[in-house]
Amino acid sequence: MKSLFILVILFAGIVSAIGQNEKKFVFANTLGDTSRVKIDYDLAGSNYFGDMIARKMYLLEKTYTYIEKGTPMSPSDKTIVQKPTIFYSIKKLYKYYRKQVKKDYISKAEAIDKLVRDLNIGYAIFNQDTEKFEDYLRSKRKPEEIEAVFNNVELD
Repeated sequence: MKSLFILVILFAGIVSAIGQNEKKFVFANTLGDTSRVKIDYDLAGSNYFGDMIARKMYLLEKTYTYIEKGTPMSPSDKTIVQKPTIFYSIKKLYKYYRKQVKKDYISKAEAIDKLVRDLNIGYAIFNQDTEKFEDYLRSKRKPEEIEAVFNNVELD
């Protein structure tokens, strides 16, 4: 009886420790505000996951990047990435889902659903304060960990 009680306490401690590692992030849902980026979807090109993902990837790229013109000291143009942690995490997830589909670990439809969710989150949180989210995301290296972080994002 005493050992059962100790096991229950240990199990409860492990469960609470695991639950504390997962952070929940809540952001405003600004997906309807697509007017802030003027783009030509004809330039989106094709994509392994279809036209919808190609357009969303293009929209994300146009939202997060801009070209800084060259100067006399540095004549070539530079591509500047705003919030690179979020941008490159989504790119890493895209590659991860593509590999998962090619290895038949997940279906293409499931990968598209996950990508749409991640791309929508990336687009929606661009103009919001994401400092804590980015700090937490920086500590994650593996695609599975990054996916778990995006799973814990809630858009209100």
